[in-house]
Formats: sequence, structure tokens, C-alpha cells
Amino acid sequence: MTNIAIPYIRLSHLEFYFLPERLLIRRGNTFAAAFYKHLQISGATTRFIEDEGVPRDAQIVDRTWRYVNKSGGPDRRFNNNRQLPICTYSAYTLRSGTGIYEVITTSKQGAMDGFAAFITEIGKLQSRLAVN
Repeated sequence: MTNIAIPYIRLSHLEFYFLPERLLIRRGNTFAAAFYKHLQISGATTRFIEDEGVPRDAQIVDRTWRYVNKSGGPDRRFNNNRQLPICTYSAYTLRSGTGIYEVITTSKQGAMDGFAAFITEIGKLQSRLAVN
């Protein structure tokens, strides 16, 4: 219990709690922790074909067919062959030498860029201060 709100990210099978000096990870009733100096966060842009709805903040960059023929056009053998949007998303990989490896994908490009840079700076500060 704390007297302040702890920033966290809830994924389908685990939760990340960003405490002031370390990342706390919860999977079910199991907890693990890692100092930010041991955490690497890298971001990249990825393309994704949306077969269902497109999030409001996603950027559509191209279109493709559900069934594509060899030349890249629609495969006429399928009468329900519809066009699908191709979106660009941001993918953030969190990893550490202690076993953390998770990828968080956001439909809004760059949604976590500032946060990732902030966590990286905390890690650099911990390294300089020799936090154990």
C-alpha cells in the first residue's frame, strides 16, 4: 500500500509496476523486480495487417487483399476477398539480463517514446550511482 499512484502497464498475462527505483513485475501471485539500470527498452516501427477494426489513433499506410495472387493483386477465386488496411505501429521491447523479455505494441506511433527515454535515463543514473 502506498500513498501515491504507481504507474503500471497491464498486459494479458502480467503487470509492470514502475516504482521509483525499480520495475516490479507481477505474473499471477509471483513477483520479480529489476533495477532500471538492468533494463533495456528499444522501440521500432512495425507494419501490421488489420483483419478486424483499426484503432482510431493508428496510421493506415497501405492496403492489401485478404487473399493475394502471385502478382500482388486480388485472388479472384475468392468472392469475399476484401481489402485490408496495413497500419504502422510502435513496438517496444523490454529486456534484461535477468530474464525479462516483453514486447509492447502501441497503435499510436511513438506513444511510449518519452516514457522509454525517461526509464533509460533513470537506469543511467542508477549505473552512475552504483545502485545495487
